[in-house]
Amino acid sequence: ACIRSLGECPCPRCMVKKKNIPLFGLVRDMENRPKLPRTDSQARRDLVEKARKYIFDKGKSVKSSVI
Repeated sequence: ACIRSLGECPCPRCMVKKKNIPLFGLVRDMENRPKLPRTDSQARRDLVEKARKYIFDKGKSVKSSVI
C-alpha cells in the first residue's frame, strides 16, 4: 500500500491520476472511470515483482533509477 501511495495513480481499480482526485464522485469522474480501467497482465506482474525485489531485497529506493 505504501508503494502505491507514492504512485501517480493511487486507485487499485482504475488509472485516475492524483490530480483528478478532487473530481471523485462528480458526473465527469463517473464517466471517465470506466474508460480508464487498470489492466493486469503477466508483463505488469513481472515488472511489479522485479521492483519489489529491488526495493525489499536489495534496499533500493522507490525513486531510484533501477525501479
